Amino acid sequence: MSVARFLFTLLLSLGSSGLDQNDLRISIAHIETADSKPSNPEFAITLENQGDSDLVVLLGALVGKKLYPHAISLVLTDQSGRVSNLRYRGPLRVGGRVDPYIVGLPSHATYVLRLALAQFVSPYTGEGLTTPPADGNLDPRLPSGSFAIQATLQEPGEKNLGADVHGNRLMNLWTGTVSSNVLSFSVTPRSAGRSPASPEDRFALIKALEHEAMLHRRHDVAVRQGQHPPPLDDPERLPQLARAVGKLHDPASIPALAAAMWSGFAAIRPLAAFGEQAVPAILSVEASPESGTDSINSALITLRFIVEGASERGGLSEATRTDVRRVAARRLTSSGSPTTLWWAIDLAWSLQDEELRHSVEVLATDANAVAARGITDPGLIEQTQKRAAARVAGSPPLPRP
Repeated sequence: MSVARFLFTLLLSLGSSGLDQNDLRISIAHIETADSKPSNPEFAITLENQGDSDLVVLLGALVGKKLYPHAISLVLTDQSGRVSNLRYRGPLRVGGRVDPYIVGLPSHATYVLRLALAQFVSPYTGEGLTTPPADGNLDPRLPSGSFAIQATLQEPGEKNLGADVHGNRLMNLWTGTVSSNVLSFSVTPRSAGRSPASPEDRFALIKALEHEAMLHRRHDVAVRQGQHPPPLDDPERLPQLARAVGKLHDPASIPALAAAMWSGFAAIRPLAAFGEQAVPAILSVEASPESGTDSINSALITLRFIVEGASERGGLSEATRTDVRRVAARRLTSSGSPTTLWWAIDLAWSLQDEELRHSVEVLATDANAVAARGITDPGLIEQTQKRAAARVAGSPPLPRP
């Protein structure tokens, strides 16, 4: 065999040694927020590579600056059993460059899309999705009732937009069809307070929050390192997902909520509600070198909420109390952001520890002690002393749990 023929045969074998089709999983979860529109539900669709090999998934096409995941379709079933096949709405016109919409999924990685029902088109629309429109291309708008929905991922095929990746035989391109769990949900005027019931739905929603928190953390780290990362697709997605996950009251959500703490009270309050159980995940975020000021401050607030709640139930275990006290002492004596010192003052006082309270009293009475923490602005020194003095005087810190 010639060298050229040998190399050609080797390339073909490498390109065709795909992974087991069962390694790719897809799941769907209902996203409900205060801004949700009941007639146009939104869903988190998660792709997960459960195998040990990296793979590439062709989701659709990039037309200009817009991504079209037309490899994903939905099957919607209403309470009467009527089925509607929904496809992702394509571009109105294609007048420029078209590229493949490719997602790389390393081993055990996930990729989450947030999609609304209105982004799909159906041959049926209107009341109960029963009336065929004239053009067959109207957005579905759901009436009140119970529904079931399932997502399917199918490779677009070589004749679809962006399918030139099929020519790269070295790419470990996923091929085939895979379907998600069947998600049941209801459309009512007050559907925003409901939470997914099945374990699969809950798992998918938690995974979506983990993924979004990771994207925000990477973006924040890049900014703090002086880089100029592209803006996040939807900055509001993180707190929205945190609210939805918080409503689950599921201990499995603790790591995801901890990673999302810096998004605000949408994550802080449900995380604090877990009490001592959540402390290890919070401490991990507080100590991480990737955590910025917002994450550290949120960790201190959440720990204070937990300490105050535990005091009403007999207190924390000695080991947990020691760990939290160590964090409070370190942040109380370190140089850094003034706001971090303020939240550390609140946490330290809530622990009712004699040594920590003495440190707070010193800050309240000695401006030089505040300056020693790296705060030199006279206004910030005054604010810090007022904060410490308010704790010493017995004024409860705000916000409240």
